[in-house]
Amino acid sequence: MAKKEISVKDFVAAVGFKLDCGYEYGWNCYGDNSCGIGWEGSDGSYSSDSAGIVYDSKTHIVYEAQVWDVKNGLIRRWIRPGFASKHHRESRALGLDPAVAIDKTKFVESSPAECMALLKKIVRRRSHVR
Repeated sequence: MAKKEISVKDFVAAVGFKLDCGYEYGWNCYGDNSCGIGWEGSDGSYSSDSAGIVYDSKTHIVYEAQVWDVKNGLIRRWIRPGFASKHHRESRALGLDPAVAIDKTKFVESSPAECMALLKKIVRRRSHVR
């Protein structure tokens, strides 16, 4: 049976414990304790494979995961059930289209299993390039 959520532990293990960034999440939709961690597969820009999660620093509940497979033009996103409407409302209030990842590329809303499978695929691909 596929997992219905993503854990901080699973994400960190999938990227081989190699995190590139940590940050306070600046929006309100996930609460006061939301923060993020990320992994960047090559040059550290939006033109490279990358992934990140936003989670609660006290409970470690993951609210959102994004996996960017730039080589194949695929950007998967999972938002925890019950939080997508809050995220989308805040996006629109900030003048952003909640469906757009960058430029005109849209997110592919995905399950936790789809996000984690893509993450593992790009991590393997990147590890073969180095």
